[in-house]
Amino acid sequence: MKSNLNKAVLIISIVMVVSFSVAIAVFFATGGLSVSKIRSSRIEEYKSYEVQGIKNIEITTVSSNINVYESDAEDIEIYLSGDISTNLQDNVPELKAEIDGSELVIYIDHPKAITLGIVNFMDLELDVMIPKDFRGDLDMVSTSGKLDIKGLYLGDICTNGVSGKVMISDVRASEIEVETTSGRIFLEKIKGDLGISTISGEVSSEIEELTGDIEIDTISGAVNLEIPAGSGFFLDLESISGLISNEFGAEIKYADSDELEATVGDGKFNIKIKTTSGSIDIKENK
Repeated sequence: MKSNLNKAVLIISIVMVVSFSVAIAVFFATGGLSVSKIRSSRIEEYKSYEVQGIKNIEITTVSSNINVYESDAEDIEIYLSGDISTNLQDNVPELKAEIDGSELVIYIDHPKAITLGIVNFMDLELDVMIPKDFRGDLDMVSTSGKLDIKGLYLGDICTNGVSGKVMISDVRASEIEVETTSGRIFLEKIKGDLGISTISGEVSSEIEELTGDIEIDTISGAVNLEIPAGSGFFLDLESISGLISNEFGAEIKYADSDELEATVGDGKFNIKIKTTSGSIDIKENK
């Protein structure tokens, strides 16, 4: 009995020592524990890079809006601006950018800290101005922030957002991919293959010229798609719980209460839309 008790005490002691060691390691790895008064400050940062040799631009942010626009400048220009109120010591986000081969990687560095009574309010905007002659690719990842892309002519565009609106307007690309977990998607004056996937959020898209296939998949959210008159495409629409409407004259291949397959014009491009809960509305832009 005494031997078993001694073993139990030894095991508990070892567990306590290991746990304490891990806690100390995490404490120092994350910058320590801090308690301080709330401080407000303004952030203004700027970086620029020559566009020559860059084939892909990757942007990653947390709790910041991303705005990507066309520019008449010769270089890629990056601005981080906004206000922050926090009681975290030295917890000021910092604009980071680096070139890795032919890729320009842009992100916002948030210092790590374990803090009592955390107060951390940020209102940040990350503006990336891309020269109008750039024809490379654009990858964007955002958590809790708006994505806004405007006036670009690129190779491929890929966006991935969690809890934030996505807006793309006056954009031409070989392929445009938009993926969100929770957030509305608005596209206007779009050219190129289009792929959209969202779990929860409305999708509204205006196609300026149909030049590629379109595939939209949403679990909960209505889909509104506006296509120029005179376009030719094959429709494959499915809504488990929602109405399906189509303004184009079409040759019906198959139709029931929740699915429609039809050919419009020469049926050159494929348009496939599926939603679990939400209506599908195909409009003709005359």
